[in-house]
Amino acid sequence: MIRRKKKRRLKSGESRRRRLRRRRSASRRKRLRRVAPRWRDADGSTPVRVSVIIPSYNQAAYIRDTIESVLRQDYPHVEILVMDGGSTDGTVDILHQYAQSVPERFRFVSEPDRGQAHAVNKGVAMAAGTIIGWLNSDDTYHPGAIAKVVRKFRTHRNASVVYGKANYVNERGEFQYPYPVKPFNRDLLMTECFICQPAAFLKKDAFVRVGGVKEDYKFILDYELWLRLLPSGGFYYMDELIADYRLHEASKSMSIWKDVGLEEVLWAFRVHYGEGAVAAKWVAEYAHHHWPKGVFWLLNRYKANRVFGRSPELLAIDRYEDGWVPAEIGIVIGSGDPNSVIHSLLIKGRHAIPDAVGTLHLTVYVNKDLQKTYEVNADSFVLVIPIHAAGQSIVNIRTEETIRPLQHGHPEDDRVVGFIAEEIVPLSAKEYEFYEAYNREPATIPTWLLHHK
Repeated sequence: MIRRKKKRRLKSGESRRRRLRRRRSASRRKRLRRVAPRWRDADGSTPVRVSVIIPSYNQAAYIRDTIESVLRQDYPHVEILVMDGGSTDGTVDILHQYAQSVPERFRFVSEPDRGQAHAVNKGVAMAAGTIIGWLNSDDTYHPGAIAKVVRKFRTHRNASVVYGKANYVNERGEFQYPYPVKPFNRDLLMTECFICQPAAFLKKDAFVRVGGVKEDYKFILDYELWLRLLPSGGFYYMDELIADYRLHEASKSMSIWKDVGLEEVLWAFRVHYGEGAVAAKWVAEYAHHHWPKGVFWLLNRYKANRVFGRSPELLAIDRYEDGWVPAEIGIVIGSGDPNSVIHSLLIKGRHAIPDAVGTLHLTVYVNKDLQKTYEVNADSFVLVIPIHAAGQSIVNIRTEETIRPLQHGHPEDDRVVGFIAEEIVPLSAKEYEFYEAYNREPATIPTWLLHHK
């Protein structure tokens, strides 16, 4: 005998539609009871673990605050790995205290290393977490920061980097002004580093995939890492205060940005995006700090980093180690590309024995053709020799008034020489434009670069 299921009676005054909603609500409550606990991955098995890497060297004054800011986080699945470079200021004693008091959450290594990049890479290699935080030993997290970051990663499974807001603080941890963090924009990241490193977290697999932090860089370790992660995307901004970035006299940020950091920015863009790819904003900022050093100094730095694109190079030159050139000098220039044109050749020279010669006459040949005979002051002069040729060019210069140094108080020097060549710089058309703009008004060259680079 087949038993039929009894139909469930409707509650008094309940319609069939309301009963259906009631059943769906009950079903949803059952499903919610079966989901993974808070902070667990979707499969409900393994907690999302975060590893905070703290590179350190002689930061005893601040490292306790840094470590405490991590330990006070309300997210439980966090480990701290301090990679110390062999501190001698009491830092190691502090690290031993934490290793004894919270051994399940804290580990450290103290040994000589190759710098901050090496320390971070060592820490990531040791990390058990799938999410990496990189906190300098003088910076701190805000309460609840890691929990907010984990939530963001959980809701954006394709994220490689999650970052939030940060503040600059002084030596005493007092607020100074906000770090200029901005919502993610790929094009904007090419012109400024608006991601604050201590306020950024990233997937360990993404970090490993791009080769970690590069030891070639000493200052822009984070920005150069963002540039390498940029092509694969996965950057997410959160409008939450995550970290404090400490400024003090010994901090790297204040002491070497203009001399080392900006130079590394120029080089990084050449390496990752090609010649001439660096944004005008970076080139102008570099000039803002360094234009008083002179046009030849700036030209040489910009040429080394290919700021204006393909740049002609000196292939061979007859010049003595002390700068003197023979009475007849040969200079071989290459454009680096058969289709690239060498615009001109700059020569900055002087005569070390001005009493010997008042005026120099320099006869110049370009690719065997007579170009011009220049009459210059022997004390100091600059020649601008037009080339306007592609591929390889040869410039020959004959000094009509030669001297023998031994006849002028240098008994050990029996050379026959022409002049001292302090600078010999071949230029592309764009580099020549820069040279001319600088000579017109040196102090305004940063503005010119913003509009003409």
